[in-house]
Amino acid sequence: MQALDEQRKVTDLEDDLTDLGVALVWDEEYVTHFALVRQIQADIDHIPQAAIDAWRDAGPLRVRRHLADRLENLDGLNLDDPMLAAFHLMALIGRDASGGGRSTEEHVRAGVRVFLHGYCD
Repeated sequence: MQALDEQRKVTDLEDDLTDLGVALVWDEEYVTHFALVRQIQADIDHIPQAAIDAWRDAGPLRVRRHLADRLENLDGLNLDDPMLAAFHLMALIGRDASGGGRSTEEHVRAGVRVFLHGYCD
């Protein structure tokens, strides 16, 4: 994902993670990915487990590992488990829980604040 690949110096955790979150949730690859997630969830009982496992490794877990690597390199975060932290951040910023689709910048910023409350030193 392009948003995770862009290297930039982090000067303010909240602002920079919000910018990253907005870039992620508005990235067309992300939108397409989550459309596929919804389809797979709807058909999970009809898809062979090996296919589900391969998809998880190539898709969601690949992105989570990449995000975990980025989070692990940020000063000011206390991460015992970077993969779990990445999961939490994605869950907090990912989709508008009211069913409205993509998260707004306000929604992402609120999720980042909750994340930082739990993971800041």
